[in-house]
Amino acid sequence: MALPKQFLDWFKAKGWAAHPHQYQIVEKTAAGHPVLLVAPTGAGKTLSGFLPSLIDLSQTPFERGCIRCIYRRSRRWQLILPEIWKAR
Repeated sequence: MALPKQFLDWFKAKGWAAHPHQYQIVEKTAAGHPVLLVAPTGAGKTLSGFLPSLIDLSQTPFERGCIRCIYRRSRRWQLILPEIWKAR
């Protein structure tokens, strides 16, 4: 499963590319499979864990009166979310 365009654009704008395990996490969770990721520090585990939810949120229409909350571990999430959603 490929990442949605706004996510690929976000990676590209940062000069980054998604890691193979990030694509695999998205693919496996989209198919309904549980996943466990073990990777070295700096390998993108946190983003891997949130990617399926972020993709789901970005593709789900907002409903009036609906509240959405995303756990924010660090300032990095403050920077990611507005960039992805403004591309909608």
